[in-house]
Amino acid sequence: VEFALVLAADAARAKELLSGESAPRPEEAFSGWHPASFEGRVPIEANVAEAGTRYPVLYLATRMSKPGNNNFAWARFRNLSLMAAPR
Repeated sequence: VEFALVLAADAARAKELLSGESAPRPEEAFSGWHPASFEGRVPIEANVAEAGTRYPVLYLATRMSKPGNNNFAWARFRNLSLMAAPR
């Protein structure tokens, strides 16, 4: 299982970034896909290059990195945080 963070205006734009159809604009961010580790923690970070006119929506995404049975694929998310500079 792989995980990613996306900051985008809406779900349609987030899907474009997650699929690789488009690169992030300066006001968007994509962490890239990170594989889960059975015994370790995987920190994920997404940084916006510059503030836009709208506040972006944060999306947490998952995908199967290899085809096959995913009956026992799961993850736990802890210590989620968002840091933003004042406008």
